[in-house]
Amino acid sequence: MPRTPPDMQTGGAPSTGPRTDNAAPQQQPQGPAAPPQDGASPRLPHERDQASDSQGTAPQPEATQAKKDVDRGLVDTSKARETDEAYRKQKPPGG
Repeated sequence: MPRTPPDMQTGGAPSTGPRTDNAAPQQQPQGPAAPPQDGASPRLPHERDQASDSQGTAPQPEATQAKKDVDRGLVDTSKARETDEAYRKQKPPGG
């Protein structure tokens, strides 16, 4: 049999007495607000990701090494060609 909450046991009237569960709402601590740059509001995450000034200009070490490997004549061992071919076979015509 379901139990009736204590405030509903008085015929549905809400309790008007003091809270006894010590569950008073508390403010969550907030970190310091970041100061706006140049008087503008901070960028949103997608704005930071898409901004050209947030992109690194130096190539990644893995890309540099890959270029050196290809220039030395090493064989590309990725399965890109095989994967692309399998995808083309499964792709519906015109889709």
